[in-house]
Amino acid sequence: MKKAITPVISVILLIMLVVAITGGAWYWMTNVQGTLQEAAGGGLEDIANIGSNNFQLISIKCWAPWGADNFDNITISIVNVGSSLIPDTTTWTATVSTIAGTTLGTQTDLGDAVGDIPAGGAATFNTTGVFWELVQNSTYTIKVTAGSYSQTKTCTVS
Repeated sequence: MKKAITPVISVILLIMLVVAITGGAWYWMTNVQGTLQEAAGGGLEDIANIGSNNFQLISIKCWAPWGADNFDNITISIVNVGSSLIPDTTTWTATVSTIAGTTLGTQTDLGDAVGDIPAGGAATFNTTGVFWELVQNSTYTIKVTAGSYSQTKTCTVS
């Protein structure tokens, strides 16, 4: 007489196999697949930005003149790294914050006197007429925004 697995044990083994496969599929869908989608999404965002009116911050200079009646000044230099013209109708915004994250203020009329910026072209903006209350030898974060695209750099007040 041949010895075999009893029907009860075979059913238990089959149920354990199904539970293990289901657990593996759940893990794949929640962890591995989510990570892959996030990584692919970041790449798609980079591809979507190619050819648009993107800019790169070249330099930011901050200085605070001595005297109570003097306005702080921030000079922002950018280059158009997109493949098309950034029109003079683009709204440029600078937001100044402390390193700790406290926003000191925002100026939204930066590009009024600059005009169109062709692909590969550069421009410089000044935040004149704004009192940011910058402190000598302190470092600040400057976020420059044009439309839905923005970049951030730091500067130390000289």
